[in-house]
Amino acid sequence: MKSCFLTLLLTLIVFTGFAQRSDPFTMRLQNLYSGEAIDVYDLRSQEVEGSLYWNEEWSKGTVKLKNGGKVDAFPMRFDLMGQGLEIFLGSETKLLPGSLIEEFYLEAEGEELHHFVSPTSYFGYDGFVDGFFEVLIEGPWTLLRKSEIELLKPNYVVALDAGSTSQTAIRQDMFYLFHEGELIRIPKQKKKAIDALKPHIPTIGARVKVDKINFKQLASLQLLVVDLNASLEDESR
Repeated sequence: MKSCFLTLLLTLIVFTGFAQRSDPFTMRLQNLYSGEAIDVYDLRSQEVEGSLYWNEEWSKGTVKLKNGGKVDAFPMRFDLMGQGLEIFLGSETKLLPGSLIEEFYLEAEGEELHHFVSPTSYFGYDGFVDGFFEVLIEGPWTLLRKSEIELLKPNYVVALDAGSTSQTAIRQDMFYLFHEGELIRIPKQKKKAIDALKPHIPTIGARVKVDKINFKQLASLQLLVVDLNASLEDESR
């Protein structure tokens, strides 16, 4: 009965993952070219080079819905472009919009489950934020990763009959800290990162020098966050 209800819930979401993604693609493509190129190529039919997903492979997962429901009986994958979950029902694919999701877990290549949350619903963050963040380290200082897709315009030149007519999807990973109700983006450039973190971590400049922190490397950020949480634990003893 529960499985039938979940299937019905997903079926009632009438747009598929493909249809959901085609609309933003259409809007983005409308202004890519001017003049002759628009008459030569119907850009709405062009495929995108590169992946639009967190993981191309269908994964086992568990989804907690905002209405208290749960979905875990179907293969799924995270659509980074639409920030929703594609659910494979066996004969068709449906998109579960992010607006219905509170948090979810996905398995990747036999690894431990990856945890994705909306800071608004999960942490009670009251600032504006869109989409889902992966929880990398959770504690008083929580390390998060936000993955998004940037679509690069086709570089086809009509006069030269050269280049590509397809858009290219580039994945961008950004790191954030969540601490005491604040969501703090960590720039990849050292000076900008120090300036962003100094109001929250006054010793960050010294830490960067001593620990040789590289803000572009996940392992380096993980060591920083582990140390920050350990310092708070020592202070509380």
